[in-house]
Amino acid sequence: ARLSVEVEIVVVSGEKATVVQEFVTVDNFEPKDLIADGRTPMGGGIELAIKELGERKDSYKRNAIGYFRPWVMVISDGRPTDEWKIPAAKLKEEEQKGSLICYPVAVGLADVDILSEMSEVNQPVKLKGLAFKEMFRWLSVSVTQVSRSGIGNAVDLPAVSWGNVAED
Repeated sequence: ARLSVEVEIVVVSGEKATVVQEFVTVDNFEPKDLIADGRTPMGGGIELAIKELGERKDSYKRNAIGYFRPWVMVISDGRPTDEWKIPAAKLKEEEQKGSLICYPVAVGLADVDILSEMSEVNQPVKLKGLAFKEMFRWLSVSVTQVSRSGIGNAVDLPAVSWGNVAED
């Protein structure tokens, strides 16, 4: 899994979305401190994430490298402060085409209704308190199972113990 899983982090804080960690294999990933800065340009973050994923997949295709369907985790503790509806629709469209899969996660007072607009497949999961460690452990186990399954094979992911499916 350490060679078949890559992580990139797009932060939606401040005036615009930024990449704070470019794609790196998990064995080279070093977590960064993420700091909230008042604003949440989520629409810009979704657009940036889709663009970055497209470029990464194009690179793989040019080099004849197979890849797993990318996962986009949209983790929010509030409401977007920019135009988010068009980017959210694009995210859903990409998911419907099989280009990616989105996992919306609500933290604290996150707007669950808005996060519900991010995925056709997955309802938002509301994080239990600050169970980030458990969420990332689940993510690690899940991507390990996927990477061991082989490209194109269905996988049953472990149960989510770090959150609850959010009610609309």
